[in-house]
Amino acid sequence: MPEYFSQLIYESWPWYVGGPLIGLFAISVLLIERKALGVSSSFEQFCAVALPAGEKRNFILKDTWQIWFVFGIAIGGAILHLAHLDTEFVQISAGTKGILNQQGVTDFTGYVPSELYTFAVPQSIILILGGFVIGFGSRYAGGCTAGHSIMGIAQSAPSSILATAGFFAGGLISTYFIVPFILSL
Repeated sequence: MPEYFSQLIYESWPWYVGGPLIGLFAISVLLIERKALGVSSSFEQFCAVALPAGEKRNFILKDTWQIWFVFGIAIGGAILHLAHLDTEFVQISAGTKGILNQQGVTDFTGYVPSELYTFAVPQSIILILGGFVIGFGSRYAGGCTAGHSIMGIAQSAPSSILATAGFFAGGLISTYFIVPFILSL
């Protein structure tokens, strides 16, 4: 495999390339399919598969592309995870590691820092259960963080603009107040 192709697949793209591509893709799906692109909306499709055959199930299952979209994300993530088993799974910049080191976080292996989270059960089980809870919550809220921030803003939805402002505010509060407080205990 050519080195350029390998870098294209296995290395992170800069924000100024990935961000616009995500935005263009979301708007393209909106214009071409007349549907909002979102992973949490696919939760409804998975639930429809579990329903007994009936009118509602047949109506919902017309758009099976969403199931394949999410299935592809899961398979792609699994392949990349297997390809990077010998490296840090979550890539963190040196600057961020320095700041986290000052706050007492030194272990960057696994999915979450061991200094912040200790579980009696394997992290993978917690992540899977958390994923289902997040899936339910995002459907209840009418979308997930990315759905509101990407698709909702592309549609100029006031609720998505407000939700995105709340996500950023929550992230800042967590980063600068909650996590340092937990680490000080």
